[in-house]
Amino acid sequence: MSLIEPSADGVTIALHTANTTYAVRLDRNVRPIHWGPRITVAEAAAIPAWESPYQDTFEGWRDGAEDFPVAGGAMFGPAALSFGGEVAVEGFEIRGDELIIRMSGGVEVDLHYRVRADTDVIERWSVVRHTGPAGEIELQDHAAAVWCVPPRADYWLSHVTGGWVREGTLHRVPVPVAETTLISRRGVTSHATNPWVMLDDGTATEETGEIWSAALAFSGSWRITVSRTSAGRCSILGAAGDDRTVTRLLPGSRR
Repeated sequence: MSLIEPSADGVTIALHTANTTYAVRLDRNVRPIHWGPRITVAEAAAIPAWESPYQDTFEGWRDGAEDFPVAGGAMFGPAALSFGGEVAVEGFEIRGDELIIRMSGGVEVDLHYRVRADTDVIERWSVVRHTGPAGEIELQDHAAAVWCVPPRADYWLSHVTGGWVREGTLHRVPVPVAETTLISRRGVTSHATNPWVMLDDGTATEETGEIWSAALAFSGSWRITVSRTSAGRCSILGAAGDDRTVTRLLPGSRR
């Protein structure tokens, strides 16, 4: 089994690690459908999308899981990208152990996924390019990635803080129906806060249970937002910069 396995129709893509599979479905957006034990791409293609269990009469309401939600329309929750426009999936490319999903609209976005056979870590990052002929584009939000956690009845958040001789103090709390943001505005990493989180359903122990974890590989100011909606959706957004970070792109530039 190859590390990156697309379905024959190119709609479903399974990324395999040493012991797990992360699978997405491509339509207008990139929708995660599995993050857990190893399965084949055929098994992943048969899994229903992680949609809201509730119905709403508002046309265009978006509460389904998305790997890279863009602000606009009826999108609720923290955005991975906000620039005054929208993008949609255009296609994908596989380069060895790396999957690149291209989205385009007012800008071009490449979503990168890298897997390795000897670890269960999946590396993710995003690149935004200004491909228009003229004018400046302001990115009010630009996240490295958004991880959507499989639907569970409950979620608990673990993270660490610290100080002198008490580095790495573990905190484990229930995730509220709200947005919980961990942030550092210090400009450098330190033992005070750490860009790492772990989620579980409240039953995991040191040796049993399922957990989902993410770390932001960045040495400056950062923010991680854990979002839980009233419909049960739970996600992790990781981004460089704090809550006042704005990036301006000139034609031909990228970030």
